[in-house]
This record gives sequence, structure tokens and C-alpha cells, in this order.
Amino acid sequence: MRRFLLPFLCSVFIFSCASNKTHLERIDADTALLNAIEKLPKDNNDDKTLSAVQVLYDQVKLSHLTNIKNYSSKNDINLFDLIIKEYDALQIAYNEILKNSAAFKVINPQSFANELSAIKYTAAEAIYSAAEKYLDKQNRADVMKAFTFFKLTDKYVPGFKQSNIKMQQAYNEAVVIVVINKIEDDSHFLNIDFGNTGHNYSNQYLQENLVKDLRKTAAIKYYAAKFYSDEEAHIQNIQPDWVVGLKLQDINIPEPTTYTSQYQKSARIPNGTDTSGKQTYTTVYATVYRNQQSFNSTAKFEMNINDITNNRTISYKTFSHNYQWEQTSETYIGDIRAVSNNNFGIVNNNNNRIWKGDVLDNLYKHIYPQLKKEIDKQVSW
Repeated sequence: MRRFLLPFLCSVFIFSCASNKTHLERIDADTALLNAIEKLPKDNNDDKTLSAVQVLYDQVKLSHLTNIKNYSSKNDINLFDLIIKEYDALQIAYNEILKNSAAFKVINPQSFANELSAIKYTAAEAIYSAAEKYLDKQNRADVMKAFTFFKLTDKYVPGFKQSNIKMQQAYNEAVVIVVINKIEDDSHFLNIDFGNTGHNYSNQYLQENLVKDLRKTAAIKYYAAKFYSDEEAHIQNIQPDWVVGLKLQDINIPEPTTYTSQYQKSARIPNGTDTSGKQTYTTVYATVYRNQQSFNSTAKFEMNINDITNNRTISYKTFSHNYQWEQTSETYIGDIRAVSNNNFGIVNNNNNRIWKGDVLDNLYKHIYPQLKKEIDKQVSW
């Protein structure tokens, strides 16, 4: 059959018009078939496309039935989804040919609706049985598999043996209570009063927003997890399954490197008129002193997720971050009118205070997505 199909398709390709090339040149026979059928209503006398449709349908049918036979021989419940997709593709081809009168005249398509229905029922029975076995093991990893399998069962045959109720049972049994602790400070950085007014990424921000954002993600993705801060757990007398420890290990803020420079500024200022009424000017001068400070800070942060019920570590991660801080200020000596036009704002910036809060802000801003992603990964199905 293959030896016949390839020369035939090549001959059709050579003698067909440019639009036919698009259909017959495709590697994906399913797409080529559907595109060729779509073209037929425009010209029912297009013999070349009709011939191509016949050949392509035979190729599609042979390919999918061969795949089904191969998958079925392996006796693996994980392959049911692939078998169903193969039957779905065959049924799509059947329906498209049936809807097109020109294609239906030259092809007698085969319906696989009964086979599709039967394999879905067989899959539902096998997967439901496997799900029950996982549910009986009563550990979170297996109960999560049970949830996935009950969900798949309900997808193939809605309501099969109350699979939706079983799915909810598995979800309830898999729920893990996660408590996120406050940040510990081994660096002693948080204990220093560094004037963090206006900064968002604080100790409290990180903890509270992790709890809030992870709750939203769990609700959207239907993860079997509930999140609390340590304070909420204490007030509500909630016993955690997992505890997330957060620790600021080290922040290094060196003395800034300072670079000073100076430059001259001048400006022509109107100062009246002469006897003829012509505008006169005077030149004013100022010396500007620029002070530039900068440093590279480093920080290390640690996250530890512990399963306290089973006394094991779920995940341990450390995060490092570098932050380049810089600040420029300028002062002047001389006539303010020489610098007021373009430089007044920067000249009056004489605040040389190093905001340590900026460093912490930057650290939390960069590690927060990584913390959230790792916790999300560990609780996901």
C-alpha cells in the first residue's frame, strides 16, 4: 500500500495547481485531508483534488488504525487517552466527508462512533478500578493519583459510578495544611532600624502575600492545599501538615565607593536695557560639586518546606541575589541663576543617606516569584 500511495501522491502533486500543492505537500495527512475536503465545494469537478481526498482518507484510516492496534497490544491504562484520540481523528474525518457531497460521492467513509463509545467505557472501567486502589493506599501521593484518575474517568463517561463524588473524596483526603512562618533573620538585618518607610517588600509583606497569592492559585488550579500564616494557625488552633520556614541568611552592604567631581556652569542673564532701549545681559557663574556613591550588595535567602506529619523535608532551596545601589547628589557655590535652568533639581539633592530598605526591597522583589513558584510546585497535582 505504501509503495502505491507515495508515487500516486507525487503524481497528483506534480500535475495539480498551486492551491493543491498546499494540501498535498503537507506531512500531516489529517490536516491535508481536511483542507482538501474544504476546497471541494468551490469546484465539484476538481478531479485532482477528489483523487487526493480518496488517497488521503485511505492513508489517514490506515495510520490511525495501526496506531490503535499498537497501543491496544501494550495493555497499559495510560494509553487509553491515545487510543481515544486516534478514534476521535477517524470520526472527524468521517463527519467531514459526510458533510461534503462531492467527497461523499467518491468515498464510503467508515464511522467509528461505536468503537469510540466502547473504548471510552472500557477506559472508564479500567481507570476507575485503578483510582480506587490508589485511594485505598491513603497517602497523599497515591490519593492525588486517585483524584486524577477519577477525573479522567468522569471525562470519558460522565457520572460513571459516581466518579465525580469519588473525585471530591480524593481531593478532601489529599488536602495538605501549609503554614508559612515569619522570616527568621540570621543576618540581624531586619532588627536594624533602617527607615523602611514607603517600602513594600518587607518581612510582613512577604509572608502575607505568599499566603494570599497561594490561596488564589490553589483555588484557580484546584490544588488540594490550604495556606495559613503562623499567626492565623495559632489563633484558629490549626495543626499544619507542612511548615514553610523562611530565613534571611545574610545581607552584605559594603561601604559605598565615592567619586567626586566638579564642573563650571554659567548663564547669560538679562539685566536691563541700555540708553537706546536694547536689552543688556550679564554673565553669572557657579561651581557644581558632584558626589556619586555606589556599592554592590549581596544577599542570601533560605526556604525550607518540612512535612512535620511524616518528619521529612519536602524541599530545601537557597536563593542569592546581587543588587547595585547608586546615588548622585550635587551642591554648588556661586550664583543660583547659573544652575537653575536645567540642574536645579539634582543640585538640591543633597541626601546622602543609604536606604538599606532599598536593598531589602530589591531582594524580596526578586526572590518572591521564586518562593511562590517552588511552594506552588510542591502542592500541585
